Amino acid sequence: AMLGEGRRLAAERGLANVRFERGDASHLPFPDGAFDRVTSRLSAHHVTDPAALCREAARVLTPGGAFLLVDTVAPESPAQDSFLNAFELLRDASHVRDHRVSEWEAMFRAAGLAPEVLGRFDIHQEFEPWVARIGTPPDAVTGLRALFDAAPDEVRGHFGIGGDGDYAFRLDVALLRGTVAA
Repeated sequence: AMLGEGRRLAAERGLANVRFERGDASHLPFPDGAFDRVTSRLSAHHVTDPAALCREAARVLTPGGAFLLVDTVAPESPAQDSFLNAFELLRDASHVRDHRVSEWEAMFRAAGLAPEVLGRFDIHQEFEPWVARIGTPPDAVTGLRALFDAAPDEVRGHFGIGGDGDYAFRLDVALLRGTVAA
């Protein structure tokens, strides 16, 4: 369905230099050095082997090429990290893990990419549309509310979780670039 939507949008916008292929992020269907840029936008937290994603990005890049990754990221605090990943998984069973920036930097380095954080920002989420968008089951929604209600002050403060039944919150996002040596 995602590929079909991409094709539809490309046609609607008159883009003729775009090709859509289904593939596995840990085994990209392209030859070594095929691209000068590889991008991943708000999807890496669904990848079961992100280190392989980084290795594959590096493999298909030309010398001097760059892997640009933007995704939600976990805070460096273990309590905040655990809370984030618990509530993301409760909301969406396809979620694997929001990694810390330090973890992404280590994976980039291990893949032969020189990491650089280009920016950090956050995304404000209203609870009801956030659970509706993925079709979170009612029991899981109840569990999420209980998790938010029981969150310690350190977690509530970091994610900006409101009180009195206001479950709006914010997610951390980072944009990283990993460059292959020229």
